[in-house]
Amino acid sequence: MKLTPDDLQYLAGHLGLLVGQVRRVPFPFLIAVMERRGYDKQAVAILAKLHPQEAHKLVLWSCSREHEEAMATLDRYRQEPDPAEP
Repeated sequence: MKLTPDDLQYLAGHLGLLVGQVRRVPFPFLIAVMERRGYDKQAVAILAKLHPQEAHKLVLWSCSREHEEAMATLDRYRQEPDPAEP
């Protein structure tokens, strides 16, 4: 899959960077920024196109983030009172 200008614009917008910065900054910095700005599946897919040699790290990081989000949602549901109970 080829990286398009729209891909770069989306990734830059999500990360709060300029398009030129997205191309120049190292991969670990982009992941650190994404950690702070929030997980986004489309941004991760674009980042994999931008840095294909790091795709395996992105898969692991993405799975970890999705697991954290799922566990946080489960914790919220556990804390809510059951509407069936009086």
